[in-house]
Amino acid sequence: MKILIADDHELIIDGFVTVIKNHDASIGCYRATNKLELFETLESKNIDILFQDVMFGKNDARDFVKEIKEKYPELKIIIVSTLEDKNTVETLLKQGVNGYLVKSDTSSEIINALTTVSEEKNFISKN
Repeated sequence: MKILIADDHELIIDGFVTVIKNHDASIGCYRATNKLELFETLESKNIDILFQDVMFGKNDARDFVKEIKEKYPELKIIIVSTLEDKNTVETLLKQGVNGYLVKSDTSSEIINALTTVSEEKNFISKN
């Protein structure tokens, strides 16, 4: 399995990589800290799951998630955000994301989201 963590904060990416590798060391983890790196990695690697920050530097994932889903329909996308409002969650689900994780969730919720989405089910944070 190949996972891409797209966040404009290295510390967040490092935390996700640590949690995921501790869960399963065989998972390939890739990183993107901006939109250009995100699209380059999606193009060059066969990514299975994308953990995507909503407020991604100067970009808002709500503006490009639908494009990603159209170009990579098999890709599973789990949004990662501090935003917990119902409108944001519903907007992104309508755009085809498979999961929504809140940055205040625990590391076990990261694994829960990963496992749930891997099983072709949607995951929504309880927070």
